[in-house]
Order: sequence, then C-alpha cells, then structure tokens
Amino acid sequence: MLFKDLLSKELEERAARQLKAKDSVHISFGPFGGLDEMYRLGRDLRREVPRELGKYDSHDLALDNSHGTLEAHGPNAEKLYKAMLPVLQTYDFLRNATVKLVFVGNDGSTSDIEFELEAAKPGNAP
Repeated sequence: MLFKDLLSKELEERAARQLKAKDSVHISFGPFGGLDEMYRLGRDLRREVPRELGKYDSHDLALDNSHGTLEAHGPNAEKLYKAMLPVLQTYDFLRNATVKLVFVGNDGSTSDIEFELEAAKPGNAP
C-alpha cells in the first residue's frame, strides 16, 4: 500500500469519527489555579469518561488565570456531560461555571441549552 493510500484511509477514518462526535459540551469558568490544575483536570476527564461517550478536546485560558473554557465532543452532549460531571464537581474553580450543551441534528441544524454547573450534593461529593 502506498503512503498516499494510507494517508487517505486515515483521513477518512478521522472524518468518520468526527461525524459521530458532533455534539459538544462547553464550560466557561472564572479564576483557576494555573496550568497544572488544568492539566490534572484534562487527565482526569480522559481517564474517567468512556471513549464511546466522547472526548475532552481542549481548553482556552486567559494568561492571567482569570477565566477560561473547556470543550468536549461526543455523539450525545447530554450523556457526555453526565459522564464528565463527577470529575468536574471535584474542582473548586468550576463552581458556578456556565455549561453549554450544543446538539447538532442530522440536517446540520443546532440547538443548545445553557445552565450553571451542578454542585455536588452534600454527602455525595465525589
């Protein structure tokens, strides 16, 4: 098999994965403890969220650690958020964070819902 054929196959597989992962979870938050804390959060999400539900993709952070956003993608934003929630609730800086679930229809149309991150229930803290 030629290199160009391998590359073409890889691109086709990547496109198929992206089609399955069309919904997204966006989390906006205030001050945080720095890059080490963000890397721990990313590691925890990658470890705890089953791949079939989605993937933590990225974060955008202010240089002064005053605010930031997280982004994850999967086939169903609600299921992905519910899988992420126990991890998110363990990070104090995410209290009162804004969550936006974006749903993409088969026709490409989008709808979203925005709400505040659920706090851990007393006695049920992760």
